[in-house]
Amino acid sequence: MTCCVSKRGMETCAECAEFPCNRFEKEGSGFDSFVTHRKVFPNLESIKFSGIEQFMIQQRIRMAVLEDFLHRFDDGRSKSFYCLACALLPIDILNDCRKYIDLIDETADVKEKCKILKTYIQEMADELKIELKLNNKKHYT
Repeated sequence: MTCCVSKRGMETCAECAEFPCNRFEKEGSGFDSFVTHRKVFPNLESIKFSGIEQFMIQQRIRMAVLEDFLHRFDDGRSKSFYCLACALLPIDILNDCRKYIDLIDETADVKEKCKILKTYIQEMADELKIELKLNNKKHYT
């Protein structure tokens, strides 16, 4: 299956009159691979509505927040959780989380700091009814 976007000189599928096409059938299944697919359609709608430049600004904010979480609060077991949070939570909530981390005692050990941050992030996600887990297909043996 070839993508019409590159053939037509478009930058994203959001620009295509055929969006969403059959290329996105698997995205609608609700299942994830090693990354979440829940943001595919909202991201493309955001690009369609606000433009690629505004979308890229938001993505840079998400990356900066993720880098901050990983630099200051990585216990070696939380990278996937932080990645999902930064991909799924709204920018304003991520910015609140970023402000919150400045209140956490820097002298605490990394595991304790990580636990505090993850609890705060999870509470924010719960309030918004956003599940911070990949939605994988169940494998039956």
